[in-house]
Amino acid sequence: MNATCIETTFDLPGISIAAKVWGKPSGIPTLALHGWLDNAASFDHIAPLLPDLYLIAIDLPGHGKSSHYAPESQVHFIDFVINIIKLANHLNWDKFALLGHSLGAAIASTLAGTIPDRITHVGIIDGLGPMTTPAEHAPMQLRLFCQEALNKKSTETTYMNIEQPIRSRLYVNQMQESSARIIIERSLEKRSDGLWQWRTDPRLLKPSALHLTEAHAIAFLKEITAPITVIRPEPGFPFPEEIIQRRIKAIPHLHIEKIPGHHHVHLDDPESVAKIFNRFFS
Repeated sequence: MNATCIETTFDLPGISIAAKVWGKPSGIPTLALHGWLDNAASFDHIAPLLPDLYLIAIDLPGHGKSSHYAPESQVHFIDFVINIIKLANHLNWDKFALLGHSLGAAIASTLAGTIPDRITHVGIIDGLGPMTTPAEHAPMQLRLFCQEALNKKSTETTYMNIEQPIRSRLYVNQMQESSARIIIERSLEKRSDGLWQWRTDPRLLKPSALHLTEAHAIAFLKEITAPITVIRPEPGFPFPEEIIQRRIKAIPHLHIEKIPGHHHVHLDDPESVAKIFNRFFS
C-alpha cells in the first residue's frame, strides 16, 4: 500500500503550489491533477492503493492551499498547463506520468499533447480535453467575461460550520458524504471570528475570457503519444457524447474502461479505479 503521505509546498516564480506527496521516490513519478473547485485531497482515497507510483497530488493555483494568481491577472485554462510544466521542471522530472480528473483530465490530456516526449503514461478519470467554444462564439464569451468578471465584485460566503458547505456540495454533486467532506475540509479555512470561509480564488467562479475551440482540443489530443487510459464512470458527468466520441477517435491508442459510478468515482469507489490504474501503470 502506498500509505506514506507528506504535505509540502513548491515555490515557483509567481505562484506557490501546495501538494500531498504519496509513496516512495523510486516509484513512477506522477502528477495528480484534480477537478474544478476540488483540491489535492481528491486523491486521498485512491493514492494509497497505487503502490507503483510516486504520486504528487497538487492543489491547482487558486484551489486548496495553493496561492492565487496575481490580483491583476485573470485565470485561463492554458495557465494551468504552463504551471504544471513549470512544476515538472522544478522537480527536475524529464519524464513523468499524469493522473487527472475532470478539469485535471483536461489539463493532463492537453499537457500530454504539448510535451509528448516527456509524458510516460496518462490516466484519465471522467474527462478528455478542455472545455471548448465555437470560434464564432468567442466575442460573446469575451463579452460575458467583461460583464461578469470585470464589473461585478465577488461576495464572500461564510459558514458557521463545515456541515453547511458539505450539504451544499452534495446537493449539486452526486457523491458520497465522505467524498464531499474530504474535499470541503481542505477547501475551507477558519477565520479569527470562528466563521469558515473558502480558500478558493473567487475568480474561478467567473466566466473565462476565452476558450479553446474544438479544433484546438482535437489538435492537442492527436499529439499524445503516451499510453492513455480513460475511465468513464456510468452515469458520470453528462458530457456531450458526440464531442467525447470525436475526441476518443483522435487518439487511436486510447483505452477506455467503463465502470459504474458518478463523477467522483475515484473517491466513492477507489478500489475499482485503482485496480484499472495498477494494471495500466504496471
